[in-house]
Amino acid sequence: MFINKTNFIILFFFCLSFSNVVNGETTEEDLLKKKTKLWFEKHPDSYPHWITPEEINIQNSGDREFYETDPPSAPVINIPEYAPMEGVLIRYPFGISYTVIAEMSENTVVTTIVSSDGQQSYVINQYTNNGVNLNNCNFLVAQSNSYWTRDYGPWYIINGNNELGIVNFPYNRPRPFDNDIPIEVAEFLGLELYGMNVITAGGNYMTDGMGIAASSTLIFDENPSQTQYQIRDKFEEYLGIFDYDVVEDPNNTYIDHIDCWAKYLDVDKILIRSVQNSHPQYDEIEDVVDYFSNQVTGYNTPYEIYRVYTPQNQPYTNSIILNEKVLVPVTGSSWDDDALAVYEQAMPGYEVVGLTGSWESTDALHCRTKGIADREMIYISHIPISGEVEPVEGGIEINANMIPVGGEPASDIFAEIRYRYNDSSFQSAELNWIFGNEFIGTIPTCSEDCEISYYIRTINELGTTYHHPYIGEPDPHIFYIINPEIQLTVSYGENWNLLGNPVYTQSNHVNDIFPLSTDNTLYTFGSSGYIAQSNMEPGIGYWLHFSEVGLTTITGLPIYEQSLNLMEGWNLISGISLPISTTQIYDSDNILVPNTFYGYESGAGYVNSDEIIPGYGYWVRTTSQGDIVLNSNQQSSIKNIVRDKSADWISINGIKLYLDLNVSSENQLSYSLPPKPPSGGADVRFRGDMTYCDDLGIIEVQSNQNILNVEFNISSSEIPWKLTNTVDEHVLVLKNKGQAFINKSELFKIEKQSTVPVILELYYNYPNPFNSTTSIRFDLTKSEVISLDIFDISGHYITNLKKGYTQRGNYSIEWDGEDSEGNSISAGIYFCTLSFENKNITHKIILLK
Repeated sequence: MFINKTNFIILFFFCLSFSNVVNGETTEEDLLKKKTKLWFEKHPDSYPHWITPEEINIQNSGDREFYETDPPSAPVINIPEYAPMEGVLIRYPFGISYTVIAEMSENTVVTTIVSSDGQQSYVINQYTNNGVNLNNCNFLVAQSNSYWTRDYGPWYIINGNNELGIVNFPYNRPRPFDNDIPIEVAEFLGLELYGMNVITAGGNYMTDGMGIAASSTLIFDENPSQTQYQIRDKFEEYLGIFDYDVVEDPNNTYIDHIDCWAKYLDVDKILIRSVQNSHPQYDEIEDVVDYFSNQVTGYNTPYEIYRVYTPQNQPYTNSIILNEKVLVPVTGSSWDDDALAVYEQAMPGYEVVGLTGSWESTDALHCRTKGIADREMIYISHIPISGEVEPVEGGIEINANMIPVGGEPASDIFAEIRYRYNDSSFQSAELNWIFGNEFIGTIPTCSEDCEISYYIRTINELGTTYHHPYIGEPDPHIFYIINPEIQLTVSYGENWNLLGNPVYTQSNHVNDIFPLSTDNTLYTFGSSGYIAQSNMEPGIGYWLHFSEVGLTTITGLPIYEQSLNLMEGWNLISGISLPISTTQIYDSDNILVPNTFYGYESGAGYVNSDEIIPGYGYWVRTTSQGDIVLNSNQQSSIKNIVRDKSADWISINGIKLYLDLNVSSENQLSYSLPPKPPSGGADVRFRGDMTYCDDLGIIEVQSNQNILNVEFNISSSEIPWKLTNTVDEHVLVLKNKGQAFINKSELFKIEKQSTVPVILELYYNYPNPFNSTTSIRFDLTKSEVISLDIFDISGHYITNLKKGYTQRGNYSIEWDGEDSEGNSISAGIYFCTLSFENKNITHKIILLK
C-alpha cells in the first residue's frame, strides 16, 4: 500500500518531533532527522536526495508492491546516455536553473513533469520569461515526489522486434508518485512497459549499449532477498546486460551512486574522478581505476580512461550528454576550466557547456535530468575495426546492425561508410543490406602503410542523420593498415614488351626491377611521343626490350588503389597489385573511350584487353584530360561497346582487323589503335591507326617474321576479298573461312571484290616460288574462249590448265608441277600464259625441288 505525499509529510514531522537524545548525545538518526527537517522547510514540494528516516522504516518493512512483467523479446539493447535522444525529462518544482533548461531547449525537447494544468500554465509563463525555447517543450501532467528524474526515470531498451520500450523497476526510495513515473512516461510516449523487480536507482547505473553495464555494490545491498546471480540474470533478460561490472563505491558517502565518480562517455571511453594523494578516498578511487583498466569494452578493446581532477569533491562526473552537447556542472572553482578541457579532449566534436547550480558532490546535474530516447532513430550497433590490420583483397569488411525503431523496413535504409586515408578528405563506400538488420560494406585498403579513419552514416525516413560513433566525423573509428611485402612474378617475351611496376619497391630503377632487360630501352609515352626513362613509377606503363624470354620476381609493398592523371588521347598506364577488370576503373568524368584498353603480345602486337594484370603495361585512350582510379573493390562503372560479331575479318599473326564495317561516328574512337611500338616491335593495323575499313583498306604490318600467318572469315562466298602484297604483287583471294601463309610486306592492299570483274587480269601465282602446288588466279570481264598454259624457259609447251569457252567471273586454278603426261617436271623457271582474242598475259613461275 502507498500513502499519498501530504499524509507522508505529516507523518514524518510527527515522528520527527519525538526524536530522542540518548545519554545527551545526538545520534546519526537524530542528525538525519534534523537534516531532513531543514530540507522540507526549504523544499516543501520535494523529497530530498537521501532516504528519509521514515522511508527507511517503510523500506525495511518490505511493504511495497511491484508488478513484474515478462522480459522483452531477445535480443535486448539497453540504450546508453550517448545514444540519440529526442528529449530530456525534468520535474517542477525544479532542481535546476532556468539557464540550464534554456540551454537544453536549444536543441532538445524538454519534457517537464507538472502536477496539474494550472502548474503547467505557470511553468510556461516562467519559461517565456527566462528564454526557454517553447517550441522544444512539452508537459507530462503527473504527480511526483521529487526532482531526481535520473534516479526514478525510465530505462529505455530496444527489444528483439526492433521496438523501443521502457523498463520499470522499484525505485530505491519508497516514493509512490516517483515510482510510477516510468509508467506515466510509457503511456505518454506510447511505448511498451516492462517491469523488472530489482530495487535500484538510475544514478547507480550506466550502460554502454553493447551489453556491458556498471554499478556500485549498492545494487546487491538493496536487494537482500535476491542473490547476485539472480540480479545479474534479470539484468540480462530485461536489459541485455551480459557483462555487469559491480564495484565497491570509492567515495564513502551516503549515496553510493556510480555517477558521483564515473561516467561512460562512449563504448570505449570512461571518465573517472581523480583526487590528490592526501585525499582520504585516494586509494579507493585508484582501485576502481585499476579495475576498469583491466576490463574489456564492448569493442573488445581496453578502456580509454580519462581523469577529471576533483580535489574538493566537485561533481564533474555528474554531467549529462544530450546528443551533441555535454552539460557539465561547475562550481566556480579554479579547476572548472580543466574539467571542461578533459571533456573536450575525450569527446571531440561535442559542445561542452559548463553550468552552475545548487550542486553537491553527491547530487548535481545528472541526478536531476534524464534523457528520453529517440523514438524514430536508427540505432547503429557496430564493433569497429581497430589496431593494426593487414590489407585484404577486396577491402576491409565493415559489418553493422541498423535497427530502425521507428518502424522503417531495414531493407529500405540508406547507409554508408565514410572513410579517409591519413589526413585526406572523407569519401563514401556503400553499406548494403544483407538480411534482418545486418549491413555489410568494405573500405578499400590503402596502397602503403596508412591510418584509416571511418564512421557509419545513415538517414531515417524523416531525414534525420545518425552516425556511429554518435558524433561521426570529428571522432571517427581509427585503424592502421600494415602492408607486408609481397612478391609478384612477371613474364616477358623476346623483343619489346609493355610492362609496369605493380608494387612500391625500395628502388624503382629498371635494372633493379627487370635486371635482364636490354640497357637503355625503357620508354614511356607523353605528348611529344616516346620518352626514355630509367625508373619505373607505379601506375605508368613502359616499353622495355629483352633479348630472350624470361621471368622476374618483383618484391615490395602492395598497391590496392592507384589514382592516375591522364592526358587527352593515348596514355600508357599500369595496374595495381591485384588483377582488375577494365570495367571496374573509376572514371567519374567519363573520359575513357570504351574498348581502347590494349595490352601487347611480344612478337604479335596489340591485343584488346578487358583486364589489367599486375606487372604489365596497357594503352588506354581518353576524350579529355582527367583522373581515373584503379581499385579492386570498385564496382563496374565503364560500359564497353559490343562489336558486331557478324562482321567479316582478317587476322595477321593473330591480330584481328574488321572488314566492311559500318561504325557510327560516336563509336569510331573505340576502333582506334595506340601509337606503333618502337622499331622492331610487332604491329598490324589499317592506315589511319584503325582496326576496321569499309570496302578498301591499306594494312600496315610491322614484323620481324618473314612469313605471315593469315586467317580470315568472309561471310559471303559470292563476294570475296582480295589481299594484295604491295611488294611482290601477290594476290590472296579471301573467300569463306580459311588460313594462308604469305610473304612479309610492310603494306598490303585489301579490297572487296565486285561480283563481275571490271578488268581482265591474270594474277601472280601463290606461293611463288613453290615446290608442290601453287594457285593461279585470273578474272574474266566477259565470257569467251581462253587457254591457260604452262611453258618452260625455252618456250616448250608443258601443260594446259584450262581451255575453251569460259563464263565471265573470278577463277583460281591449282597446278601441281606436272606436265600434260602427268610427269613431275624438274625445278626451274616456267611461264604461265593466259590466251584470249589473240592476246596473251604472261607471268613467271619458279618451281623448287
